[in-house]
Amino acid sequence: MRGHFLVQKYIQGAGIISECGAFLPNLDGRLLLVADAVVMPLVFEKLRKAAAEARLELWKWNFGGECSEEEISEVKKFSIENNIKAIAGAGGGKSLDTSRMVSHQLKIPMISIPTIASSNAATSSLAVLYSKDHIYMYPVKIGRCPDLVIVDSEIITHAPVRFLIAGMGDGLSAIYEGEAMKTANKKTVHGTDCNPTSLIISRLAHDVIREKGYQAKISVENHIVTPALEDVIEAIIFLSEAGAEGGGGTAIPHGLHAALTILPEIKEVYHGEKVAFGILVQFVLEDRPLDEILEMQRFYAKIGLPITLKDLRIIDDVERKIHNVVKTACEPGRYVHNMPFSIKEESLFDAIMMADALGREFLAKRLI
Repeated sequence: MRGHFLVQKYIQGAGIISECGAFLPNLDGRLLLVADAVVMPLVFEKLRKAAAEARLELWKWNFGGECSEEEISEVKKFSIENNIKAIAGAGGGKSLDTSRMVSHQLKIPMISIPTIASSNAATSSLAVLYSKDHIYMYPVKIGRCPDLVIVDSEIITHAPVRFLIAGMGDGLSAIYEGEAMKTANKKTVHGTDCNPTSLIISRLAHDVIREKGYQAKISVENHIVTPALEDVIEAIIFLSEAGAEGGGGTAIPHGLHAALTILPEIKEVYHGEKVAFGILVQFVLEDRPLDEILEMQRFYAKIGLPITLKDLRIIDDVERKIHNVVKTACEPGRYVHNMPFSIKEESLFDAIMMADALGREFLAKRLI
């Protein structure tokens, strides 16, 4: 069985939040905006005016910074007590996932407003929960994507460029994970077969990022909106997730990302950065040609994605730490087992160390 699972509405452009009123659900009630102290002033007033057009009164919740069971419970309680009719998450993936969970539990519409393009979380049907100490706990299959996604590219140009770079790492992975899952005859998060149309979408996301990623990086560094930047934002946030939802998108890169969160030093490393290094690890496991690995390393070096464990801030006591990461990654039911061959702790450990060695060799010889 094939399936496609997409957002109901997706709008993108410079200043689009101020123009989104016609796309908001007309519920004649209260809309709750979940955002942290940095994002709230960027979004609240623009969204308040747009919401009024849809007869929605905008309320706010100051997000605590982690998509944890405790935060979700507090937002849910507040929403019930104040008769909230719809919820909007603004910011990065964790505020969006918190809003997604509350939307799911209360069965109210969810609006996603990413202010950074650091991952494809804004359009996802999955929420990922963490402990209050920022350790990955488990994913939740919501079963549906957001009702509306609003991507203001002007705001994204003023975010630190590292967010966009991380998003490119996340967006690149969908095709590699999807192809592996299809070969392994694995199911998507919706229980459907990995369909070829979705893999074409994942490939398009990958190709746009590879072709225009450097230009997009320069655009954000100079705080300007360009066609290349718009294309890359769309590839990260919309295309890569649309491909992953129907084509599969969880194998070595996302499995390794989740396991790496057990290391304290990883707290400041972004999701897409870990996923990007995971692509190189998957390449090693698949025994891809060295030229293909080098080509990806060159692209990473050009835009600033990690190619060594040091780049992920894993510097001391490396082997012990990676053994612990591998042990977690290889637990039953983890994403690394979506590969078309058996993944053992020993083989994954060796692949991680080989990817790191190749990265160090690349940097030492300046093979750019």
